[in-house]
Amino acid sequence: MSNKRKSTSDESEGPSSKKSRTTSPEESPTQEPSETCDSPRISGTDRKEDFLEKYQQLEVLGQGGFATVFSGIRIKDSFPVAIKHVRQRRVVRTTMDWNGKSTDVPLEVALLIQVGAGPHDTESSITPLLLEWFDLEDELIMVFEKPENCMDLNKYLKTTDKPLSETHVKVIMKQLVDAAITMDYKGVFHRDIKPHNILIETSSEEPRVRYIDFGCGVTFTPGQRFRRKAGTRNYSSPEWFMYGFCSAEYTTAWQLGVVMYQLLHNNLPFDCDYKIINQNPPILADISNKPIQQQAV
Repeated sequence: MSNKRKSTSDESEGPSSKKSRTTSPEESPTQEPSETCDSPRISGTDRKEDFLEKYQQLEVLGQGGFATVFSGIRIKDSFPVAIKHVRQRRVVRTTMDWNGKSTDVPLEVALLIQVGAGPHDTESSITPLLLEWFDLEDELIMVFEKPENCMDLNKYLKTTDKPLSETHVKVIMKQLVDAAITMDYKGVFHRDIKPHNILIETSSEEPRVRYIDFGCGVTFTPGQRFRRKAGTRNYSSPEWFMYGFCSAEYTTAWQLGVVMYQLLHNNLPFDCDYKIINQNPPILADISNKPIQQQAV
């Protein structure tokens, strides 16, 4: 599979459509995930019966304007899974070169393969593995591994009645920053980093965190600007409100900063656009000023 990327540094809006699914140039990149093995779902010829034969769907885990996620099990071995349903009219698509053939696939699937969390990967530090997907006429179904004793970071914060300790926050943030660096290296821009889109596993002594929901994601090149709004407003970077565009590098760093503030204060740093642009957030008096010690490489 080839690995082509857009070379433009500034993109304007210009919606185009395919199969009545609205996209924009920045949301339909020409970059292809660097995967070399055949995926059983690349052709998108699945039937609903195939899904029903393999998986049993259980309770709802989460629901939003674009998708619904269910808990479930793989029938043959009772392996726990998370099952995400997205209506096709909400599915952004891209093109991948597959064995020399140009193939249309859901962009979110392509991004997961790009970051190393596709059906042929065995482990991912970025996001839970995508086990397989079903590209049906009316919906896209994605089946993910579901770690035990996990919840999104927003729910996790609600289980505590006070901000997390600095030591705890350092453990979480190091994993998030390392994963963000990897995504940046692989040319993937998540665009909606927030506690709702971070999964935390609490079964081990040290919590493990990974990103979820790449539904707003795109591929990018360094310095590329995006003019179509995506993500969550209170997590948007100042450049969006000041200049009407955002870039992957600055937006990712800003969103990680907002998440870290929430972990330390248990609330958002800003509640309006004006404050995002003009004000510094209040800092608790007991927050340490000591820099994090860097390990020698």
